[in-house]
Amino acid sequence: MSVSGPIHISMFMRELFVISFITSVSTYPRRFSKFKFTKIVANYIQDCKESLGLRYRPNSLIEEHPFGIVSKIKFVMNNSEDIYIFDMQFLNLGEDKGLWKIYRMPNNHIEIEMLKNPKELKELLLNGSDRYEFLKVGMFSEPVLLQMESLGEIYSNLNTGDLNILATHRNFHNSYHCLKLVSRLWFSVAFDLINNLIKKKNTNIYNLAEKVVDYSLQINDKSNQVIYGLPNLINKLSTLKDNLNKTASTVCNAILASLKENGAHTENTYIGPLESRYIITQNLIIPISRALLEYIINQSVFSHIVSGIQGFLNKLNTHSHIPDENYEEINPSLISLNLEEIKRFYNNAKDQIGKNFSKRITYRKRTRRTSWLDCKSN
Repeated sequence: MSVSGPIHISMFMRELFVISFITSVSTYPRRFSKFKFTKIVANYIQDCKESLGLRYRPNSLIEEHPFGIVSKIKFVMNNSEDIYIFDMQFLNLGEDKGLWKIYRMPNNHIEIEMLKNPKELKELLLNGSDRYEFLKVGMFSEPVLLQMESLGEIYSNLNTGDLNILATHRNFHNSYHCLKLVSRLWFSVAFDLINNLIKKKNTNIYNLAEKVVDYSLQINDKSNQVIYGLPNLINKLSTLKDNLNKTASTVCNAILASLKENGAHTENTYIGPLESRYIITQNLIIPISRALLEYIINQSVFSHIVSGIQGFLNKLNTHSHIPDENYEEINPSLISLNLEEIKRFYNNAKDQIGKNFSKRITYRKRTRRTSWLDCKSN
């Protein structure tokens, strides 16, 4: 999904200021998480192209990730690879340039505060600056900046969960490939955990169990997002557009039009294949994860980590939710605490989900790009 290749330093810095402008409109003067930051940018990248149809093309990228669609920026320094917006390398650079301040919180949590207000950043992008030679007069027109500002205003009315849903599930491709990625990661760590237990390799059991739970819950969250979260978000945007100024309302209409044109998980030809994959993946994986944790808890050799594993199990039981009836071919009560049986269920699940993902998917393709101009009211 990403496009590789270095860009000139002036383009990199210009993109840094554009990102700062939209984020400042969305958040100033509040502090926010780096997760919210990357979701704001991921939506801006897609909306510039898909919803607004702007000639301006962001020098940022989007990519599938276990936590949904995330954003990256084409990096130019030291011939390094593109870096994620949430990487400290990027965040430190923005802080060095005086665009934002980083707050390091307990438990490795990072919060960000924009230092430049939207008006100041808009002025720099519109009229250029002698201080920033990469910002020149005429680089951005007033209408383009007004649309970008409207995006920021819309994002300011959405919480982090809404922004994540909009970035990750706005089209079939994003949603499907994020599910496929996190499912593949779960199968990888679950395979390692089962093999280590069978071979009595008792090292790294705790870390593998933690990853099994984390990926299980990511699948669970994505299931709920696609089935419940996206329809709720569409309703929220539909209400929001009536409370915005004329330009922002037009931009919001363009986002809604783009969602509907992409299917927006509302048509049988779209939601059917996707929703069935979420449900089958969730209903197969979570019971196996639960059985693995219960097996570890019942082995005396792991008494030193039982407390932590029980915590993982409590987390799984508390946060996992099956949005449909249990998948008939695998029920948690049918899995005994026998490793060979757990492995058999694992192999069956891998086979069924593999076939599920390999099936041909048909969904309505877009016939043309929706321009924000198409959504302007007379």
